[in-house]
Amino acid sequence: MRFVLAALLISMLSACATGWDAAELSAPRDGLSIGARESPRPMMTASGRIEPPYGSSAVAAAYEFGGGYRIGAGDRVSAVVMGEPELSREYLVDGGGMIMMPLIGKMMIAGRTPDEAALSIRQKLQSAYLRNPQVSMQVVSLRPFFILGEVNQAGSFSYQPGMNVQNAIAIGGGYSARADQGAVLVTRKSASGTETFKAAVTAQLFPGDIVYVRERWF
Repeated sequence: MRFVLAALLISMLSACATGWDAAELSAPRDGLSIGARESPRPMMTASGRIEPPYGSSAVAAAYEFGGGYRIGAGDRVSAVVMGEPELSREYLVDGGGMIMMPLIGKMMIAGRTPDEAALSIRQKLQSAYLRNPQVSMQVVSLRPFFILGEVNQAGSFSYQPGMNVQNAIAIGGGYSARADQGAVLVTRKSASGTETFKAAVTAQLFPGDIVYVRERWF
């Protein structure tokens, strides 16, 4: 009888593993991608660092290895045009990766470094409005990351350059009493779409990532 009850309990727990945890069921234990693709590719290095969401061969919108920061939707940037106070202000990058700037109008800057975006603004201003404009740009605040599940304070928080999963959990108030303190699930928008990956607590995060801390069953 005990064996029957144990089997029923295991069956019930398996049936409840939907949503976030369902994605983890097929995950190998070596940190491979667990998306719906037929041929998963490694997404983590031996040190636990996850590959960035965008690379040089795709539309960049976050940190690249050795490539610096790429502006993305939700970032707030500060543009300074020397001698033009009406143009020098902070701009919020909209969902389409664009800013609205006087004289220029809407301009795509997502996927570019701040220096590249400043050069594009300079070229547009120089071609029609100003003679030899001097433009600089810097990112004032990065788009947030999100942490959900078994933490004491779930929500969205400002991203801090170089942060990892452990940092995110600390910012979320630490583990709840029911938290699984092992690997988490990270959902990330990549060049091929939105995918969920199993990640070690030492894995690097990027702006816009969603971290899900799972509940332990026993």
